[in-house]
Amino acid sequence: MGSGTIRALTYDQPLLFMPLVAILSDIHSNFSALQAVIADTHYARATEIVCIGDIVGYGPKPGQCLNMIRKMAAVCVQGNHDWAVAHSDKKVRMNPLAAAGLEFSRQNLKDEQIEWLSKLPLSRKHRGFTLVHSSLHNPHRWPYIFDHFAAAASLKKQETSTCFIGHTHRPDIFSLKEKSNAVEISPLRFQLPPKGRYLINVGSVGQPRNEDERAQYVLYDTTKRIAEFRRIPYDIERTVKQINEAGLPEELGLRLFVGI
Repeated sequence: MGSGTIRALTYDQPLLFMPLVAILSDIHSNFSALQAVIADTHYARATEIVCIGDIVGYGPKPGQCLNMIRKMAAVCVQGNHDWAVAHSDKKVRMNPLAAAGLEFSRQNLKDEQIEWLSKLPLSRKHRGFTLVHSSLHNPHRWPYIFDHFAAAASLKKQETSTCFIGHTHRPDIFSLKEKSNAVEISPLRFQLPPKGRYLINVGSVGQPRNEDERAQYVLYDTTKRIAEFRRIPYDIERTVKQINEAGLPEELGLRLFVGI
């Protein structure tokens, strides 16, 4: 099921093949970061935007982020924070920072917006690839994929060659036979072999945790099977100010400066 080698590419030529899909995840109510990423998708000439969950939670602008994704994204799947906000009647285990963000999102979203979140699918096939927030293995339990063992469980459920995930807020590429750590490899552009199964974590738009404070997403050339990890500077101080004004925990803002 794993065939060939993931090949790192240079930036000698821009990605201009069609369709060029921008894949966003873990926005977490960070509107400044989302605006910067959307602007970059236009600059990069993306033909389509998709979202793989966690639009809300943590940050200060859940409504604005949700409205922009509804307007800009062709398709969207549900993240665990989206599910938790939409199911306030369910018991959800979250750390205090996450719980504070969930409660803020619930209080600052309209009923219609929460209903929309509740109806998002857990996974979806689109343009020949798969979208899921956490894993195709028990997606309703939101497992984290940090290693080969967890990745293999999802890859064995995968019916398409390529699947895009988020959830860990850390960019990565996995296959059943190899792993390329996109945190460490530069340049951040890779060509996938024509055969095999590949699992790509696109990182986080609004709360990266790979010690890089920039907003992160992936551009995917569906024709050439090239995945490019984009890292976009944004106005972090603006988001931190909004977090403080909203009365959210100060740590939610401070962590943005260091990408953890």
